[in-house]
Amino acid sequence: MSPYSICVIGNSHCGAYRSAWINRYAALYPGAAMTYFAAPPNLLGHLVHEEGGFSAGKPALGRAFALTSGGPTRIEPAAYDAVVLISIGTKLDLPFLCAQFGTLRHRRFRPVQELVSEACFRAMVEGDLRKLLEIVAQCRAASGNPLLVCPTPFRTQSRVEADGETFEDDSARAALIADYQAVASALLRERGAEMIWQDPATVVRPGYTHADYALQGIRLQDHLCEDGVHMNQAYGEIMLAKVLARLDALCKGRLSAGAEIERVREAG
Repeated sequence: MSPYSICVIGNSHCGAYRSAWINRYAALYPGAAMTYFAAPPNLLGHLVHEEGGFSAGKPALGRAFALTSGGPTRIEPAAYDAVVLISIGTKLDLPFLCAQFGTLRHRRFRPVQELVSEACFRAMVEGDLRKLLEIVAQCRAASGNPLLVCPTPFRTQSRVEADGETFEDDSARAALIADYQAVASALLRERGAEMIWQDPATVVRPGYTHADYALQGIRLQDHLCEDGVHMNQAYGEIMLAKVLARLDALCKGRLSAGAEIERVREAG
């Protein structure tokens, strides 16, 4: 049986996932192959959509893809069994959502200066996800295989405070995040994709990632940092486990079957 091939497209937040795959999950899932096409956000802006896939519109983007993919620079979604998008246009803009706008539901949690309809709130979220939805549509035009999306992780509380941003109290923040996620999930389902939201185990308070997951955070090419933005391998392991479990369900056990075959082989 040929490997279950997974194409990953994303920015520097792919580092945590890629480290988790190389150092842990690749050995646990011998029946799977995961190819990463990752680059800093400023370079991903030069991703060019062409019929059947994507190409690097700038040499620097091609070099970044070659480093993370092991050689290939062109992305052809149809050549893979599944596509995973990581942190592309998925930074939840809480300061914007926590501004003066709000729905009737939001008014139960906080003062609302300008009341907007549920339809207007949906349009706000859709606008926030414009780039992601564009790439989802382009991937869908090329392939009908599973398409998952992983969001940008929340920053740590210390990083948010260092950025000079103030969020509302926990209950208001939790309500806004829940509403945003519900709308985003619906928008993706309508387009044949699915969001794998940040695992609650990594969140210390609504909208804040636990600081432990930012210790020795990983950028691309295994560059370590502690900026409160990029997460570490432990975070990548938790999120990648969710991705692999969902893909396994969608492919009716093909991934876990490969792992089980390997365990039997080792036991024998």
